[in-house]
Amino acid sequence: MTELRLSSCRTTTETTAPLRRSLYRKQNHPMQEHEQPIPHEGQHRPEVTDDLGRLPSLWDAVYGEQHGYLALLSGLRSDRRLTETRERFFPFPADAHNAVEWVRLEAGLGRELYQCGHLVVRPRRRKEDAARLSCLYADIDHSDLVAGMLEPTLLVESSPGRLQAYWRLTRPVSPVVGEELNRRLAQALHADPSGWDLTQLLRVPGTRNHKYAEAPVVRVLSQSSARYDPNVFAVHLPQVSDRQAAPRSPRRALELPPTPATAPPVQLSRPAQAVWNGEDAKYAAAGLVDRSASLLRIARVLYEAGMEPAGIVTALAERDATLGWEKYTGRRDAAAQYQAIVQFVEHGARTRRRRQ
Repeated sequence: MTELRLSSCRTTTETTAPLRRSLYRKQNHPMQEHEQPIPHEGQHRPEVTDDLGRLPSLWDAVYGEQHGYLALLSGLRSDRRLTETRERFFPFPADAHNAVEWVRLEAGLGRELYQCGHLVVRPRRRKEDAARLSCLYADIDHSDLVAGMLEPTLLVESSPGRLQAYWRLTRPVSPVVGEELNRRLAQALHADPSGWDLTQLLRVPGTRNHKYAEAPVVRVLSQSSARYDPNVFAVHLPQVSDRQAAPRSPRRALELPPTPATAPPVQLSRPAQAVWNGEDAKYAAAGLVDRSASLLRIARVLYEAGMEPAGIVTALAERDATLGWEKYTGRRDAAAQYQAIVQFVEHGARTRRRRQ
């Protein structure tokens, strides 16, 4: 399993405690609440309220300062299938209190509750409606937790032996970038291969998982203030292609060096800064970064900001390596390739001026 290590990649100034010892052992002793009888459909059942009361702060950890709609879904468990589903959308953060009350009501009726891993911009749960992602998430096994793993900001036990981990980002990323990073994270951690895409549903803490006879509580195991620069994941997670997605890669340690500097060499507008950060990269049909087109886009924003050609060549080499694209990194002709990109941008600018 690829280990994302804490060593020096944290971008928050706070020091947080290591993962609790309890995370590295199976929960062999069922909680007292688990021993309650399972209700019939529609019958009220006392639910664990500790984490339900914390939901606003937990949602703040997952969704950050983003505004949009919080997507929630409830359903009844029948023969391990979810039936009679109901979906609700609450303006976030303005209507978070009513969202908590709806969750509490549905959980009390013996229904399972799920939340989307990100907000949506319209009251419907489709990929094209995804808002920017404030965190990455993965569905992993207890056994995949190892000492020194990059500490999740929020760690939730969704069922015996299963965990849902969230890593809060220092800045939101576009849905396309977030989905790709989630996919690469799932591959690196040997996580659930179906749990990385946009609109993914994750269990709501404080509710019950009725897949099991004892209906265990979905509970928070740890929460911290840890936040991570998206480039930590973009640079150090292995690239995944459609052909590579199915097999499990060999386990290997991945030591993370300090987070690379992300400041551009010239002042950029906000849209141009997103291009520099790799958040507005061009994507090919397979959902992977089109590295040539993305490097060209970076060269254009630097050229339009008034940067000299020689400086753009140097900046392209840094971006190619730092963002993990490595289109020309390490090649003998790398400088010539970056130079060709800059010349193409210059030629395009001259052509536009002649046409004006």
